[in-house]
Amino acid sequence: MPYSRRTFIKMAGAAAVTVAALGSASLLPAEAGLVRPPGAVAESDFRHICLRCHQCLDACPEKAIASAHLGAGWSNVATPLLADGCTLCMKCTERCPSGALARIPAAEAKMGTAVVLEKECVGCDKCIKPCPTGAISKVPGKRLVAVDPARCTGCYTCVKACPVKPVAIKVTAAGARRLAFSTAKT
Repeated sequence: MPYSRRTFIKMAGAAAVTVAALGSASLLPAEAGLVRPPGAVAESDFRHICLRCHQCLDACPEKAIASAHLGAGWSNVATPLLADGCTLCMKCTERCPSGALARIPAAEAKMGTAVVLEKECVGCDKCIKPCPTGAISKVPGKRLVAVDPARCTGCYTCVKACPVKPVAIKVTAAGARRLAFSTAKT
C-alpha cells in the first residue's frame, strides 16, 4: 500500500521523536568514558560548556582530535575526543573560546591511561620507544608490555605505534585529570 507524502512525513517525524526520547532516557550513554583533549573540564560541565565549534580540531597540528559521533551519546555529539597521538603542544587549549579546554602546563595533562590488551599483544615492543613519558615497559619473561598508570598521560602515541590489527593497546578515560569549570582559566 503506497503512502501519501503527508503520511510519510508524519511517520518520519514520529520516528525522530521516538529516537530523541530514547536518547534522553539514557538508552544511549551520556558519558561513555570519553578521552578528551588536554585541559578538559569535568565531563558533566564539558558537555554543557563546549560550543562544538571545532576550533580545537583545527588548531591541532597532529590532527589528534576528532569529533564525537552519535555512538558516544546524544549529549556528546560533535564534542572533541582525543583519537590519535597527542604531543601536548596545547594549541587546542589556546584556541578554545568557551573554557571547556583550559590552558594548563603540558606537565599537568592527564587525558586517560593506556591499557594493554594481553590477548592481542605480541610483545613487539614498538610502543615502548615512542612513549614520551616512559610509561611502557617490557614484562620480564613474557611477550607482553605493561603500562605504568602513574606515568601514562593517555596521549595515544602507543596506540599510533602499535602495528597489530586490531591494536593491542587502547586508551581509556581512567585516571583522567579534569578541572572544575570555576577554576579553569580561559
